[in-house]
Amino acid sequence: MSDDETLKLQRNLSALVEFSRIVNSSLDLDFTLNNLLFSCMGKFLTTKGFVVVEEEGRARIRSAKGIHSDAVTDFNLKAYSADDSEGIAAAFPALGAMVWQKISSSRRDLGYLALGEKITKQPYSTEETEFLKTIINIAATAIENALIIGELKQVNRDLDSRINRLSSLFELSKEFGLLTEEARISKLLAYSLLGHFLSSIYAIVIFEDGKGKVLDTTIPKVKETVDHLASLNIETHFIGEDVAKLHEDLPGLKIEIVVPMKMQNATKGLIMLGKRAGSQSYAANDLEFIYSIGSLAIISLENKRLFREALEKQKLEEELELAKDIQQNLLPKEIPQMGRYEIAATSISSKQVGGDYFDIIKKD
Repeated sequence: MSDDETLKLQRNLSALVEFSRIVNSSLDLDFTLNNLLFSCMGKFLTTKGFVVVEEEGRARIRSAKGIHSDAVTDFNLKAYSADDSEGIAAAFPALGAMVWQKISSSRRDLGYLALGEKITKQPYSTEETEFLKTIINIAATAIENALIIGELKQVNRDLDSRINRLSSLFELSKEFGLLTEEARISKLLAYSLLGHFLSSIYAIVIFEDGKGKVLDTTIPKVKETVDHLASLNIETHFIGEDVAKLHEDLPGLKIEIVVPMKMQNATKGLIMLGKRAGSQSYAANDLEFIYSIGSLAIISLENKRLFREALEKQKLEEELELAKDIQQNLLPKEIPQMGRYEIAATSISSKQVGGDYFDIIKKD
């Protein structure tokens, strides 16, 4: 080995050691990917490159340089499956990539590093390709660690969110239990949903006797759809374009999601919401929260209805009892006796009051 080759090898080893120290000094994924990309671009004198990372079963560009933002967005929107290695690689030339290598750890594939044409217009040599593989192998462990930390952080965020929502549901359950007015129950439900999802479009609907009744809404025209919705026996939620399956007018009313309020497996009403602020989609945990708060509200509304019916029944029974007393007071209190005859009479109605009546009239 010549002195020049030895010196070049020493420089490469020194660069690899320094690179390893830098990428392993942080657990931030973007920091690691940017250092990998910029180190390779500087080493091979190219102005274009990007790193694709596989997250949640999808491949997306997480770091890019010299690539138009629209091209990055288009690639990410295609939502390539992480298993579709041919489809992913086939998209690289359109992004200006001349060479790319898969990033893999000992346990799984992590993504790809792609580089554009060199400033010198020369092709990548075998030696350069091997060096690229080496630097990728060094970065792979740091990338995997950063991905794991990111996943753990997301799990913690989801857990915190779930705890906060459970706490909110616990507090709301107490508030719903204290309310007996239909309007106040629907307002509490509406404000709770608006506070969580920041949607200015909503409708709270309940079903009574096969008809729909709008309790609260910011969409006046939704009243034209509720009787039809009440006839459908909606068992599950509908999101996005699927809401048109319930009624053709719902998409035009900017309703993004329809969730049934159920009690004892029977649909008693609906929660309808527009899009969330910031164009966020409704995730699975969002649906779980809507179902839960809807159940609390419909139970409170049903208890209110049963309480109202109990009061009406009690009032009716009191009125019937009064009618019974009046009817009994109209009947003779004493039966006169006549010589050898014993006369007796009574009136016992099957319920509080009856239709029978008797009287005793003394003849002159």
